[in-house]
Amino acid sequence: MYKEAFNILRKKALPFLDMAISRLYIYDILGLAKNNITPILVYQMGKVGSITVYRSLKAAKIRNPIIHCHFLSRENIRNVEQYFLSLPSQEVPDHIEKCKRVSHYIHRNMKKHRWKVVTLVRDPVAREISDLFQNLKVVVPDLRVSKTTANIELATNTLLNTLKNFDESKDYACTWFDLELKDVFKIDVYDHPFDKQKGYQIYQGTNADTLLIRLEDLSKCLKAAMADFLNIPDVALIRSNVGANKAYKQLYAKVESSIRIPRDSLDKIYSSKYARTFYSEEEICRFKRRWSED
Repeated sequence: MYKEAFNILRKKALPFLDMAISRLYIYDILGLAKNNITPILVYQMGKVGSITVYRSLKAAKIRNPIIHCHFLSRENIRNVEQYFLSLPSQEVPDHIEKCKRVSHYIHRNMKKHRWKVVTLVRDPVAREISDLFQNLKVVVPDLRVSKTTANIELATNTLLNTLKNFDESKDYACTWFDLELKDVFKIDVYDHPFDKQKGYQIYQGTNADTLLIRLEDLSKCLKAAMADFLNIPDVALIRSNVGANKAYKQLYAKVESSIRIPRDSLDKIYSSKYARTFYSEEEICRFKRRWSED
C-alpha cells in the first residue's frame, strides 16, 4: 500500500521537479551569457550521436555553458507539441519545455553573441532504425524489447513500411536543416560543399558559426574538429546513449543485422539532397550494399 502511494506521489511530483530543474538550467545559462560567455549549442536532429558530443564537451571542462537541443524553431516546436498532444498519452516530453526556453532566449538575444553551434548527420537508414528503438512506446506500442521472432518481425515490418513511404519533402532528417538551422540562424548547409574527406565542415553565418560532423567519422575527427572550431585541444570521445547499451540492445542488434530493404526504397532515400550532400557516391554505394536485399 505504501509503495503504491509513494509511486502515485512520485508521478505527480516529477513534472514539477523537471520544470524546476529546467528553469535552473536556463537561469544558469543566462547568468553565464550575461557575463559574455557564449553558450555552445549542441543542436541537431535526434539519433545522430549528439549526447556523445555533449558529454565529450562537458568532460573537457570548458567555461562555456553547453546546451543540448533538438528544436529551436518556434514553428517547429509548436508542431512537435501538437504531435505529442495528438497521441493517446497526450504527454509532451520534458525536453520540449527546455527547448522552448532556450529558443526564447536565443531569439531575443540573437545579436548579443557570436553563437557556436555543433550539429551532426548520420546514414539516414541507420538513423531511422535507431529512432524506431528510441521511440518504441510511441511508434509501436505493442512491441516488446525481448528478442522473440514476433518482435523481430514487427520491428522489421514497421521499419520497412516507414522506408517504403519515404518522402524527401516530409522526412524528418531531410527537412531538419531547413526547418531548424536555416530558420533560426539563417545558415543553409546545402548552399556550401561538405568536406567528405575530413568528415566535418564549418559554416559561417551572420550571427553564428556551425560545425557539422558526420557520426560515422566522429571517432577519427572529433579532436581536430573541436580544435578548429572552438580552439579546444584534446577533446576525448565519451560514447553515450548508445543503442548497444539499452534494454532493447539484443532486439536492436538482430533487426539491424538482418533487415533487408528493397532496392527502390534505398534508391529514393540515397538520392535525396541530404544523402548526396554529406556522403560520396562510394559511401552511398556502401550503405546500399549493407542494407540491400541483393
